[in-house]
Amino acid sequence: MPRTGRKRTTGSGSKPKTYKRLAISHRCKLNVLIYLDCHTMEDTIARFFPGLLRGQVRSKKRLSYNWKASRDLIEPMCALGLGGHQRSRSRGAGVTLPAAVEEQLVRWVSDLRADGVPVTGMMLSLQAREFYKTTGLPRGA
Repeated sequence: MPRTGRKRTTGSGSKPKTYKRLAISHRCKLNVLIYLDCHTMEDTIARFFPGLLRGQVRSKKRLSYNWKASRDLIEPMCALGLGGHQRSRSRGAGVTLPAAVEEQLVRWVSDLRADGVPVTGMMLSLQAREFYKTTGLPRGA
């Protein structure tokens, strides 16, 4: 399908995706942690991430230590059968606000900006949660 609309005056458009980042499942993270319990970090990196350069090894070590610190979150995810999931967010984090609540939030932001108060993302997030609580809808609905 040919492109429609105005031609570009600068640049060649968006850059192609490089697909450099990989999301790792909770199951894989737990396998790394179980292996790490009985072996050294070097053995673990060599087993699960073979053929890395020195900088990449440092990065994977750091990542493995982060997984070790969040093991209390990874193990229950696998126990619940969610080991194939790659990322997890708290229940209700992706809730869509009702239209009336969204309008109320827009008015709140507009009022603050009219007074010259800068509205940060954190302020907006906290206020959205407060407005959601006032709707009486169940958490995570």
